[in-house]
Amino acid sequence: MARQKDQLLGGVDEAAFAQLLVAAYTGTQVMSQLSTGRADLPRRIADMWRCLLPALAPASVISGLQIPEAGEVSPP
Repeated sequence: MARQKDQLLGGVDEAAFAQLLVAAYTGTQVMSQLSTGRADLPRRIADMWRCLLPALAPASVISGLQIPEAGEVSPP
């Protein structure tokens, strides 16, 4: 659906990105568990998206998203 809405960069391979996202998310959870018992997981996930989104979506799409800054994310 994002492809039809022109929300993906032209060269994005959705299947490859999905695999990368699962690995990145899993790794982020593991690192958070080891470092802080998952206390910092929301911040780490927000950081992950800030790093990955520029490879996935045009700047015009990213600018419309609300991703909390590191200090704005608190655990549930």
